[in-house]
Amino acid sequence: MSTSIEKAAKIFGRLSEKEDLNKMFSRLQANFEEPSFVLPKNEYSIENHQTRKEILERATQTELSYLSSHDNHPDLDKLPGSIENFIGFTHVPTGIAGPLRVNGSEAKGDFFIPLATTEGTLVASYHRGAKATLLSGGITSVCVAEGVRRSPLFGFANLESGIRFLMWITQVKSGFDAIVAANSKHCKLNDVLLNLEGNNVILTFEYLTGDASGQNMVTICTDAICKFLIENSPIKTNYWYVEGNYSGDKKASAISFTTVRGKKVTAECVVKKQILEDILKITAAAMAQYWTASTFCKWINGFVYGYWSGCSMCFGSSSWGDAYGDLE
Repeated sequence: MSTSIEKAAKIFGRLSEKEDLNKMFSRLQANFEEPSFVLPKNEYSIENHQTRKEILERATQTELSYLSSHDNHPDLDKLPGSIENFIGFTHVPTGIAGPLRVNGSEAKGDFFIPLATTEGTLVASYHRGAKATLLSGGITSVCVAEGVRRSPLFGFANLESGIRFLMWITQVKSGFDAIVAANSKHCKLNDVLLNLEGNNVILTFEYLTGDASGQNMVTICTDAICKFLIENSPIKTNYWYVEGNYSGDKKASAISFTTVRGKKVTAECVVKKQILEDILKITAAAMAQYWTASTFCKWINGFVYGYWSGCSMCFGSSSWGDAYGDLE
């Protein structure tokens, strides 16, 4: 992010008002001193949990009185794999929205939605939307795709090596299922996609992971396949990564929206005119008008305005006016 000289001068001025800049720069230097308090090794016993909590209270000079004790969850054996350095349980206000009526290919019925939050009006907002769709007959939904992806990247000396590596992949792909089965009871390999970008090869492994999110299992299985490839490939790689940042993991990306990451569900609900006015306090025409305006702003923000002169859609045309009239 760039900033103007004037703004930069104001920022430096505010910093110097708080503290001498030389002292601040000195304070910002790396500190290699041993910490005053060190947490014990990660274990899940009651004693270990209590020791860790006491150390944290002394280090921060804060009494962690709002963390519920292990008494509320006596079976600590269920915690491994879910949390590390466990110190207790946190109470978060929880509200209920709904019921949300779903007429779906995978789920059908009325569902209450628990929401844990301290953001005022959030539950009310969800509840209002659920009510509007409920009174309109519910939401129709269909699960159209399923899959969790991991995309390792392999770097080669040149383009020819990348192509030869891909040719070899097509010959050994039949053995991937056995590797997956040996590393996971639930993970199933669904597809393998190939990308060649210069002298880099990106393999995208798509898995079915049942009811689990599956982030760890797809990483373990992909890592095992990659190690098999590295050990047996006649074409040697210069480097490789188990995730080349192509799968859309933990981030919104075009790949995630155009393909699938998890489950892709499409849904519809026709909200009746009177319900829009009574529950959501808006008309269909006003909703459509805002959608048009907000989409226009999104296009500008995405630098699509460069193509504006050649755009075939005219917001001032009578067809849009007619469409608004139909919505009334």
